[in-house]
Amino acid sequence: MPEWSHFLSAMTLAMARISGIVAFAPFFSSTALPVRAKVGFTLAAAYLLAPLVASLPYAQTEISFSSLVGELAVGLVYGLTIALLNEMLLFAGRLSDFNSVSRWSICWTLRHRSRRRSWGSSFS
Repeated sequence: MPEWSHFLSAMTLAMARISGIVAFAPFFSSTALPVRAKVGFTLAAAYLLAPLVASLPYAQTEISFSSLVGELAVGLVYGLTIALLNEMLLFAGRLSDFNSVSRWSICWTLRHRSRRRSWGSSFS
């Protein structure tokens, strides 16, 4: 029985970390994804990672309040880091799009202003 309790404690700690990631990661924090799908993914990933976590040589898989809070905090930091990187890429894309649109509009405006002047001078 010690192996089963070791597996369950490793699964609980893995689930705490994965739930922190799912809470803030860009794809999983979307409201379009149902909560049941998020919970199912968290449980499946924790079940698949538990043997790996339990087999680590220096893994302390004792469940305590501090270990649960620590794993949840690490997961939240991972999720927030992924969300921050996603926002940085979106901002860079918007900025480059804004620069290309503004350059295009300036060139278009200058080109059409010169045409208006040449048309206006020929009619007067």
